[in-house]
Amino acid sequence: DTQGRYQLVFELPRTDWQTTDSITGLATLSLIGSGGVDFGSSGGGPIGFGFTEVGGSRQMGPAWTADCRFDRLVAGQPRTSQITKSGGFIGEDPNVAFYRSFFADPLVHLPAGDWTITAVANFVEGSGCSGASYTLKAAVLVHVTA
Repeated sequence: DTQGRYQLVFELPRTDWQTTDSITGLATLSLIGSGGVDFGSSGGGPIGFGFTEVGGSRQMGPAWTADCRFDRLVAGQPRTSQITKSGGFIGEDPNVAFYRSFFADPLVHLPAGDWTITAVANFVEGSGCSGASYTLKAAVLVHVTA
């Protein structure tokens, strides 16, 4: 995804996985052109990940903390993030047992089926957490078999 001078790229080593595999991937947020830009984002960083079951009801993340961290993005010096988990759920959700298991596992394991994994960069341009807001999304469809 590209917005203005910003580009988000999300790459996985493959799109076919087994339920026993730890799914890995890398998201890269870059500044196009030259120079640098100050920005603010969640204290956890500007990049989060969402996991959505295709044709199902399970969806996890991304979520960000409400604090603001200041940083600078410079052309040729991108910010990267391996796949991470974030999100929440309520106890009445019919998928609560799945969500508890998913978030308790330090690795990313998904059940059999098709899933969309989305890298999301969420940040505010400028030296504070006020200014032009950007949300870039880059998604990859994966197939998981038992």
